[in-house]
Amino acid sequence: MDKKRIILLGAFFALLLIPMKLGDMATTSFANDSPVREDRPIQIADTLDETTPWWNTTFHYRRHVNLTDTNSTPRVDVPIHMWFSFENNTCYENSIRIVDSNGVEVPSQVYNKSYWQDPDYLSGATLFWYANISSDSTATYWIYYSEVNSLEIPSYDSVVWFARTSGSMSGKFDVNYWSFRGDWYNVTMYNSAGGKMSNGAHKLADGTWDWDWGTASGSMHWNPDGLGGERTNDISPISGTTSVNVDGPLFINYTTQIPFGSYAKIFFP
Repeated sequence: MDKKRIILLGAFFALLLIPMKLGDMATTSFANDSPVREDRPIQIADTLDETTPWWNTTFHYRRHVNLTDTNSTPRVDVPIHMWFSFENNTCYENSIRIVDSNGVEVPSQVYNKSYWQDPDYLSGATLFWYANISSDSTATYWIYYSEVNSLEIPSYDSVVWFARTSGSMSGKFDVNYWSFRGDWYNVTMYNSAGGKMSNGAHKLADGTWDWDWGTASGSMHWNPDGLGGERTNDISPISGTTSVNVDGPLFINYTTQIPFGSYAKIFFP
């Protein structure tokens, strides 16, 4: 028995002598846009040699994510949701940046946040960005962050604009409307409508979108291939309640509740 214990202890200490290679990440293959957990090793700026590229040394920590296409299909503006955990007092909530393999910052959105006892520092969050992956290739994205609490939240051009205003013919909207606008779609809906929209999932027209803002048409008009022409109308759904869950430059998530058995009739003119 003593001999077995000695052998087991020897094996355990031998494992401790094996060096850990930071940044030796497994590949994350793209399957869909569902949230993914990401708990990979962390690199720290002042522990790396001079040949290691670092986007900005103000950001003291980074991790990398590999996204691989295995279906011989180029991926353009793929919506990526990935959940990260952070050690205590390492990730100031405004500090997260995502950078591609060319050293170019990619617009991102942080949501689903949880905090340590200090409410300025994240213990976990879901990161969202649009990824581009060549067919049968791997794209690498770096997630940078820092404990420096003087960093300001980044400002990105909005893919989706969100507004709740008054008026109608001027291009503003009645108080009963939520409006979402983007480069490829314009959508008007009642407060009782709901869903999630992103530029990767909702492309309503390939040409100029000629929308009649003055009408009372709306819940959500979704014409992903432009087959319904440049305009859609519908009959409003039964009254319900809508709440916005996530609001940001890249996507908006909102929830609708209506009575059981309710429905909306939708038609294309």
